[in-house]
Amino acid sequence: QLPAHVDNVPLALKGQHVTHKRTTAWISPHPAPRTQKSGHSLLTVPFLHANTPHFLGNLTLLAFIMPIVAALVGARGAIAVMLMGCFAGAYAQMWLGSDGDAHVGASAGILGLYAYITSLSLLRKISLPKGFVWAIASVAMATVLGAGVFSNNVANAAHLMGLLIGVFWSLLDIRTRSTKKGY
Repeated sequence: QLPAHVDNVPLALKGQHVTHKRTTAWISPHPAPRTQKSGHSLLTVPFLHANTPHFLGNLTLLAFIMPIVAALVGARGAIAVMLMGCFAGAYAQMWLGSDGDAHVGASAGILGLYAYITSLSLLRKISLPKGFVWAIASVAMATVLGAGVFSNNVANAAHLMGLLIGVFWSLLDIRTRSTKKGY
């Protein structure tokens, strides 16, 4: 049983709309409208802004890629890429996206991790098993395309920004590590 001030949040796990009550607005899965461009929309729960399949999809993709990235480049780097992708994706969706909700979602950060590891592998800075980079790139693309097919409220600007952040971070990482003799 959740405290009274968050009594309606579990409805998001059932894919139902959550209304704003008392302090629930701080953690509501449905943020303020994009037209308000408020900081509130950046403080909402990253995984619970849609429905149960969305939550499970994000969680599954993150559970798959985060340990790989953390093992190859360190936990700090993996977390940094994830967070930068999440926040940059939220801002991109807020300013460039459609009328969909603009808030910090995990999808952009997760796609950033996929782009980061794919870019490092393609630039031959890390070694992955043969064909693995294409497998993870395919998973990332399938999720984005699948989301577009099954939902009419896809944060395309956020997803694209997450991918770009992953590539940018890999290039920055290569430059930094090459000056420190890390690669």
